Amino acid sequence: MARLPAACSRAALVLAALGCFAGMATSRSATGGLPQWRHLSSQTGDLPVPNGGTEQTAALVLDVDKDGRNDFVIAERTKAPSLVWFRRGATGWTKYVMDDTPLHIEAGGAALDVDRDGDLDVVMGGDSSSSEVWWWENPYPHFDPRVPWRRHVIKSGGATQHHDQIVGDFDGNGEQELAFWNQGAAKLFIAHVPARPADAPWPLIQVYSGSGEGLAKGDVDGDGRDDLIGGGRWFRYVPGRGYQATVIDAAQSSSRVAVGDVNGDGRLDVVMAPGDLDGRLKWYENTGNPSNPASWVPHDLLGETVRHGHSLAVADVNGDGKPDIFCAEMRKWTSADDNPGARMWLFLGDGRGGFTKYLLATGVDNHESKVADLNSDGRMDILVKPYNWQTPRIEVWLAASRPVGRQVRGRR
Repeated sequence: MARLPAACSRAALVLAALGCFAGMATSRSATGGLPQWRHLSSQTGDLPVPNGGTEQTAALVLDVDKDGRNDFVIAERTKAPSLVWFRRGATGWTKYVMDDTPLHIEAGGAALDVDRDGDLDVVMGGDSSSSEVWWWENPYPHFDPRVPWRRHVIKSGGATQHHDQIVGDFDGNGEQELAFWNQGAAKLFIAHVPARPADAPWPLIQVYSGSGEGLAKGDVDGDGRDDLIGGGRWFRYVPGRGYQATVIDAAQSSSRVAVGDVNGDGRLDVVMAPGDLDGRLKWYENTGNPSNPASWVPHDLLGETVRHGHSLAVADVNGDGKPDIFCAEMRKWTSADDNPGARMWLFLGDGRGGFTKYLLATGVDNHESKVADLNSDGRMDILVKPYNWQTPRIEVWLAASRPVGRQVRGRR
């Protein structure tokens, strides 16, 4: 088991250990304090190395072993084991094999109690080399670091590439459904879990025909049902009529997406960042009539281009009860050092649509990085996962104090 080092007393020391520049920036060039973080890395022995591969495609945070503490899963598509999970113990993490075969896993992943036995199973989709979507059966309570989980097929055949999955009760029937993109078919599907989910591929319902990426869920229209957000749109279920799409921003069809009431008006807003492209980081204000595209009011959080901002989350990072926004760029996605100044931001929300902007670091690769409480202390931490920069590599930033700074406002 990898053990946690002593906490760094200052964020500057943490970021110096990363070998990157750190500072705070706002659109008004304000200065102020930085969050303090305790930085752990597999490259320094603080965490186990996922595997020996170089393309880490997916990360997922969930409580695998039902002990009330978050664990996390890392997928890699060039070598075995393709899927490993990191079990959180009292003093650190132990690596367990989930799938000991090489497998072409794409970005995404979801947790769902597929077999209805009371523990969370894991769902992942295949990349552009695979036409499959799978689920792995949680063996709780019989865990062995060397014994893989049983893998079952959700989708087999048809088009390839399944970037992003999410779980929710989208039709209001009281059951959890699985939604996923199939980029090779340019379609968004929902699958209801069959009575015998391990026996055969699941029946699929087409929600949308068109290219897209990114998935989030939330009750956008206040009808009590989970709505689906992705591909620059949101999708609601209408009984007897199926799923209806409303455009939020068609230019953000390949974006990462997250939701939260960032201005405190009781309505869910939507945040989008360019995932595998360059573009703008924006939050879209839900002004009360979300089925009308014109009612979504965009606010530009940076006023400049974000390069491959493939990590995005809305969460209360500083514990003040107000939603904050985390966004980070990839550093590398080809064989070159594509974006050596890759940036990692934290926007602290005031609950009224204003944000304090921090540049946490530059030069660090973030691909599908996650914000979650990783050590059960009630604070939001960051799981930092690169795609192919200095891989194999994972990092954990443990929150050690609350940041302070000056307020800025997003631009229209």
